[in-house]
Amino acid sequence: MDTNEANEARKALNEAKEQREILATYQKDLDRRVETAVNRHLITQMIPANILDELCAIYPLYSQERERANTIVSVKLFVPRTACAWYLTECSREGNSYTGFGLAHISETELGYIDLAELARLGVNVGGKVIQAVHRDKNFTPCTLSEAAKTEPLISEWLKFMGWNEPPRLQ
Repeated sequence: MDTNEANEARKALNEAKEQREILATYQKDLDRRVETAVNRHLITQMIPANILDELCAIYPLYSQERERANTIVSVKLFVPRTACAWYLTECSREGNSYTGFGLAHISETELGYIDLAELARLGVNVGGKVIQAVHRDKNFTPCTLSEAAKTEPLISEWLKFMGWNEPPRLQ
């Protein structure tokens, strides 16, 4: 092989490497877009798009952190025939997923962040078909935590535990 052929081969090899890098970049972007679409689809099977978008627009993360018992609960999610429940108070889209914040009761009750895509991916095998395990309580009306405590025992117990059910003491 002469020098000219060797140079042509190196040039072709470098071009092929560049094309592979470009394709890899496109593939990563496509994968991210597909994951975003799949996550949103799964989440909107659990929480309708208009409710999800409204929650994120009106109550983004940290928007109610000083409200305590007056925090607005917008959505209640639950797993039928279990005590598992999530009371969403805030939500923001972060990258290709949605992060909610609120009161969760699984084995105990706590306030924290909720990956809605992860929650939406929880499934139950029913007769060989996997169905979404977490559902939105369609009868739940948005209200404050203290109002929800009147009908939701988990919230009532948690507010008492936190001392949020009493008015602040004047000093």
